[in-house]
Amino acid sequence: MSLTRERRRSVRIPIPGAGEMHVPLKLPVRVLDISLTGALVACDLPLPVGARGRLVAAAPGGRLATDFYVSRRRVEPVASGGTFGAAFVNLDDQNQQCLEQFLKRASE
Repeated sequence: MSLTRERRRSVRIPIPGAGEMHVPLKLPVRVLDISLTGALVACDLPLPVGARGRLVAAAPGGRLATDFYVSRRRVEPVASGGTFGAAFVNLDDQNQQCLEQFLKRASE
């Protein structure tokens, strides 16, 4: 006979049905193209349309760090999760300047 000591501080009660858990994930992505309003990104995890996150990337104009939401998603062979359109939200002045510098250099 095995005696185990209960360490829980309260009783757990099973509940019927399903739930959701949202956890932040750090995912490696490949930025395929970029503009002042968003980027096309390849990822191994399929992100659903409407999902929100933060894109952090090194650019010749400096470090880009901005919030985005997934505006569209496509299944493509470039990544197992496909590609998604990341629409930038709340792009601050520093990130705006970083993108403008990068796009200017790329167009020369």
